[in-house]
Amino acid sequence: MELKNNMINNLLKYYNKFKSRNEAYLNELRNDHDFFRSEITTNFDGMTRRLCKRYRYFSLDYIKKIVGRFKEASLLNNPMSMRYIESEFAILDVQLDLMKRLKQNGLDLRNKTVLDIGCAAGCLLFACSKYGAAKLVGIDISQDRLNNAKELMGSKLLKEKADLLCIDIFSQELPYGKNSFDVIFSTNVMEHVPSAHNYFGKIKEYLSDKNRGSFAFTSVGNKYNISNVLTEPHYGIPGLILLSGTEAADIWYSERKKLSSDLDYEVFEWYLYEEYKEMAFSHDLEIFPLLDKYEADLMDAYLIHHMDFAHKYYDMAINKLRNYGLEKSNYDKLDAAIRKYFDEYIKDHTVEKTTPERKLYLYLKYHAFVLEFVAMHGPVNSQCATTN
Repeated sequence: MELKNNMINNLLKYYNKFKSRNEAYLNELRNDHDFFRSEITTNFDGMTRRLCKRYRYFSLDYIKKIVGRFKEASLLNNPMSMRYIESEFAILDVQLDLMKRLKQNGLDLRNKTVLDIGCAAGCLLFACSKYGAAKLVGIDISQDRLNNAKELMGSKLLKEKADLLCIDIFSQELPYGKNSFDVIFSTNVMEHVPSAHNYFGKIKEYLSDKNRGSFAFTSVGNKYNISNVLTEPHYGIPGLILLSGTEAADIWYSERKKLSSDLDYEVFEWYLYEEYKEMAFSHDLEIFPLLDKYEADLMDAYLIHHMDFAHKYYDMAINKLRNYGLEKSNYDKLDAAIRKYFDEYIKDHTVEKTTPERKLYLYLKYHAFVLEFVAMHGPVNSQCATTN
């Protein structure tokens, strides 16, 4: 028995040592773009094998297909390339964790009919299948992404309970009846649709009003989170998230060649939680935040040290902006937006007494990195909005 335990402990030590070395390698790819370019061009097989060990649900062939696209000159020189690559794989772990969290909050997928708006490579649908969904429908405007979803989900799952459709829900009707889905998902999609107001209209149109367990879940980057102000989630430029969709697109198109990127600016508009809440209400939907990750002690720390945060991150944002070497008119717009943001940040943290309600307001406005909220017909189940 002792010999067996020693063998197990030695194997665990070896595994943890290997895992640590692999993570260090991936961190170097993330943080050193010259190293990334060297690896993807001269050690492609080794790089993809290591990614395969980290993202175990994906086949090596699938990972090679995704990573291989970034050998193209237009993407090879983009400092965001490794971030884009990992976003294709890391999202599955995120979605599996989301299913677990929803279940813990009393939002059950078992035997439910699920629609995923903007399903991309099918990671969320795959996760839903693991948590007992009866029927899966994924829609996306990209056939290439749907092809990836077919590969990830496999022929058995597609044959038994999944449909994948190349369709734009905002300009086309789905081949299903109204109010026909028990659960609707839309993760990291809201900023990519032309009208967030119309988005809630589609939720109202297709979400079942008969099943008491029906709900829609949305996640979207928080416009006023300091990290997103420092680095716009898709293109990195400081302050870009604070501008209107039109202003942001104008700046992106005029600067993207300088930043070694041919990616189109596909974000329309970012909003605050209170604005999303008003849009949902106009469609007779009630929304509430999923707050199981909310930590009151951390929120108190933000409130106590808000001036320190403001000065620290303001300097970081402006210094980072200077390093981009943007055209003066573009720089001035972003500089003004960043200054206005931090003035509002300081004012919001000082003008009112910090009651529990105020703390929650400030958390949802500034400190939540991603806004996660649930929409329902009728009265909200308050248990789902409790904090830890």
